Amino acid sequence: MRYDLDFKREVIAYYRQGHTGVATAKKFGLDKKIISRWINQYKS
Repeated sequence: MRYDLDFKREVIAYYRQGHTGVATAKKFGLDKKIISRWINQYKS
């Protein structure tokens, strides 16, 4: 499944507010591996 850029930005913003990857994944119903991948892409 592909996610649009706005959704990814919302997820990353939530994570950057200080939430853990696990908490972010739970809130948005995603796998924590996806969160890690998006964060790594954001940082580079």
